[in-house]
Amino acid sequence: GTQREATAQVLQGVMTGALEVEKGTSFLSDGHKKPRSAGQSFLELETYAPKDKVAEMEQLHEKASTTGTAMSFITVMFGAGVLAFPRKFSVVGMPLGTLMVSGACVMSMYLCMTMNQAVSRVQRRSNVRIQTLDDIGFHCFGNAGRMVVKFVINSFLIGKTAVYIVLSSQNLEFIMSPPAYRGWVVIGSALFMSLAFVKSVSMLEKISFVGVVCSVAYFFPIIGASLYAHYEENSPSAGADFMKLGSGGFTVAPEEFFPAFVIFVLGFGPVDVIATARRNIADENKMPQAIIGSHIVTGFFYTLAGMIGFWGFGEAVDGDITQSMRSGDEKWYAGYGLALAVVLNLVVTIPITLYCLFSSLEVSFAGLSTTANTGMRIGIVLMCSLIGLLLPYFMQCLEILSAAMVVPLSIFLPLAVGIKSAKDDGTPYSWGRIVLDLFCWAVGIACFVLGMYSALDGLAREMRENPEGANPFAKPWF
Repeated sequence: GTQREATAQVLQGVMTGALEVEKGTSFLSDGHKKPRSAGQSFLELETYAPKDKVAEMEQLHEKASTTGTAMSFITVMFGAGVLAFPRKFSVVGMPLGTLMVSGACVMSMYLCMTMNQAVSRVQRRSNVRIQTLDDIGFHCFGNAGRMVVKFVINSFLIGKTAVYIVLSSQNLEFIMSPPAYRGWVVIGSALFMSLAFVKSVSMLEKISFVGVVCSVAYFFPIIGASLYAHYEENSPSAGADFMKLGSGGFTVAPEEFFPAFVIFVLGFGPVDVIATARRNIADENKMPQAIIGSHIVTGFFYTLAGMIGFWGFGEAVDGDITQSMRSGDEKWYAGYGLALAVVLNLVVTIPITLYCLFSSLEVSFAGLSTTANTGMRIGIVLMCSLIGLLLPYFMQCLEILSAAMVVPLSIFLPLAVGIKSAKDDGTPYSWGRIVLDLFCWAVGIACFVLGMYSALDGLAREMRENPEGANPFAKPWF
């Protein structure tokens, strides 16, 4: 697609990351600004214009090709979560890890297809264009559905911001120390506090390409450092059990399997961008091709990163592979490069996440005074920073976020709206489709319950084994 269409869609999903913008939170109010010229960001128009202006805005917005939409999905999915893939491969082994990433990829494809079909049914039945996730929640389940979807999305954005603060501070400490980790949390929080008051997305859109480039650049230092680690003297991968196979098959316990699987699901799952992508694509009938193609490409690179990271660093690979790129106290150039890419990506991603979060909350709590609005913005940044100060554990925080928020958003929501929209449309599911959905529900529930249990248990274990890390006053911050 054109650079303009790519930038607009990338910003709506630059994440994880990710995540992803959070397109689910690109809410439309009944508000203030009228559409401006065709040169203005479509996302900015969408954010501020009333819904009855959407058709007029779409005439100003150049539609995306199928390839352009697929590339936007890939950009949404590539994110910081890939840093944890080598660690999860070290837990489950290469054969099972490859199968699990493939399974997460296929499951995400199915869930995205389900959401795409649900949006199509609701639009056909109601003759109303679906703009965001809370729209489809409302049309399927009324005001209660809208409120549940908003709660899940806003909670996810808050949790994601906290995880990003942890990750960015760890990588800043890798690049330069002192300040120590918590000193970087304070410095970063001061920066993000000022960016919390950004009311226009145009500035963020101009620098969004930095996050995109850095997300793609993650793979080069991961591959290079893994090759170096594997062939260096006293390689950390020497003697590693790459297969994790016993006489009875795979040796992975359920409490290890599901937490790993939910991290892999986090790496995919662009469910929250389906409504936006469907509106922006030139031919809505080509959405399945864009979904399938983007997942295949993403799955390939995720599997490559997980396998080669495990192959290079063995079972000692860190939950953030950057932290493994050192020999004793000597840090590798690849580590510096990856840490810098992570930081630059998150410096762009965190303000975008906060912008989407605050826009959503302002719509949900219309009528807030200026003082209350300011307090809300400051309070959320401080809360995320407090989590970073008290819980400097990227992998455990990522697992909690994945189980608590990604599973409801990326698994439960599309399954629920899919079957409800089919019933409302007079085209109920076949028995085969019901069985398939029940299987996905079972996997999701297992990921939610066992994933959360394992994440909390891992966090408690890490705090016991590393009490200094859990004590914010054990070491100087600066």
